[in-house]
Amino acid sequence: MPRPLPPLAPALCGGLALLLLAGCQDEEIRHYRVPRTEAPPTRFLGAILPVGEKVWFVTVSGPAPAVTDLQPAFEQFVRSLRFPENERTRITWTLPADWHREPSRERLRYATFRAGPNALEVKVHTFGRESAAVLPNVNRWRGQIGLPPITEAGLAPITREITMDGRTITLVDMTSNNHGSHGDTPSPTTPPPPQPPGTVTPARPRFQAPAGWESIPVGPGSMRTAAFRVSDGAHSAEVTVIPFGGAAGGLLANVNRWRGQIGLGALTEDQLPKETKTVDVDGLPVVLVDFTGPASAGDKRQRVLGAILRHDETTWFIKLQGPAELVGKQQAAFEAFVRSFRFAKPQGGTP
Repeated sequence: MPRPLPPLAPALCGGLALLLLAGCQDEEIRHYRVPRTEAPPTRFLGAILPVGEKVWFVTVSGPAPAVTDLQPAFEQFVRSLRFPENERTRITWTLPADWHREPSRERLRYATFRAGPNALEVKVHTFGRESAAVLPNVNRWRGQIGLPPITEAGLAPITREITMDGRTITLVDMTSNNHGSHGDTPSPTTPPPPQPPGTVTPARPRFQAPAGWESIPVGPGSMRTAAFRVSDGAHSAEVTVIPFGGAAGGLLANVNRWRGQIGLGALTEDQLPKETKTVDVDGLPVVLVDFTGPASAGDKRQRVLGAILRHDETTWFIKLQGPAELVGKQQAAFEAFVRSFRFAKPQGGTP
């Protein structure tokens, strides 16, 4: 049985209870407001360098203060790039003192550098001449740092041109704003504002790749929506799908660009209808082209099959280029691929 409490125990317990109660009443409950630490906005620097049939891109992004510190060295590096006449010879550059090269994680990336005391990642990519338009590249980069797309009129404040080694280079400088109510990046607690007229958000189409086409991985930030490789023995050709905002220079300019890639001369506006045909794909007119390089190229003779279609405010370029004989074998498959394109219908539209 439990031992009974001594006579003084109840009094002691009561006193302890009173002391504890008094302690609770005397202690003030304090509230502290801890200031919220916001991450600095993101700043992006880019350079677009068209060289022959290629376009080179140099980019870096990160916390705005770190990128601001790096800006002089970034421009110094861009200005140091040299491109030899012979494409089989590698480009050269001069690295700033605290930069070093490291292996690239993306197969399509030409080079990667760690730069400055903050070890920011500077990336160098190269793509075909079809990637030269400034606005689509700027809008792609804006999306990467949380900014909405802009129209041509919005390029002037964030781009400037410099001349280097006889070439015109476009430099891009953009900074996101982490304070959604004060900039063009919405805060997580507020819905994004409607896009201004003329902005472009390409809708990715659905398509069916033919059997035997090998998918080529498309890295983050690539201009390509999709890419494929077709092979026949030691020979191979490449299929690319690339969107650009607006008219992307117009039909004639793009047709002549493709002709130049395989050694053919430019067409005039009057010649264009004879060298193209138009088919219907998912209710959209699609211009098809078929060009074969000059016979003087011999075994290196190239052929291009191309399709250009406009959907909403985006122009899509679908191209197969490679050895003439191989491309000829793939012509039916390429046209079937183009005809398989489907775009989502707008809400409220007819199916």
